[in-house]
Amino acid sequence: MSKITHVSNPLTIIAIFAALAEVSGTVVLPLLQPETQRAYVWFLILFPTVLVVCFFVSFGVGQKTFTRLPTTKMSKIS
Repeated sequence: MSKITHVSNPLTIIAIFAALAEVSGTVVLPLLQPETQRAYVWFLILFPTVLVVCFFVSFGVGQKTFTRLPTTKMSKIS
């Protein structure tokens, strides 16, 4: 079994939240009353979209925060 490490990619975090919303929709939707189902379906449609839009807005505003610094240092050429 492979070892699970921490998630470092912001798009992976968005994918996890979107997947949780969709799975919960699959499980919970048939159990809800018809008038509640309509609002929940809109949540299932809009939640992943809002997450992605918020990510790209924050990426555009704080672009330097999301870029990584190089991990290796340049060595002197002699």
